Amino acid sequence: MEELDMEGSMEADMNNDADFDSIHSGEMEECIQICLRTYRTCQETFFYCLQQGGAHHGLSHLQIMQSCAEVCRTSAQLMMLHSPFHHYLSKVCAEICKACAESCEIMKDEEMQECARQCRECAESCEMMSQMAKSKAV
Repeated sequence: MEELDMEGSMEADMNNDADFDSIHSGEMEECIQICLRTYRTCQETFFYCLQQGGAHHGLSHLQIMQSCAEVCRTSAQLMMLHSPFHHYLSKVCAEICKACAESCEIMKDEEMQECARQCRECAESCEMMSQMAKSKAV
């Protein structure tokens, strides 16, 4: 897992009014929608896993699915709030989504593959949002 660089720049982000409206463009709206879809998909797939048992019922798998669902929901919320910290959480969200996708891909049934696809889409979108916001703040 990639180490997150969060030192030294949070205070600057709080004081930076750098054109947040331009960041809250179509790309951000799309990322919000993808995060919310991923939240829903992970929640629904979590309950599917509880019903399936076996490998679907593994504690670490269920934990990563719930972690993914919650970070996606929270990431979307911070973007909707225009929080100056959203890009930090977007980076974390991308990493957790990648881990969730890897966990889901182990199981070969269609529900798990769909969850993995959704998580990968969210990881890509959040990674892009993290980079966009970071470059705007510089």
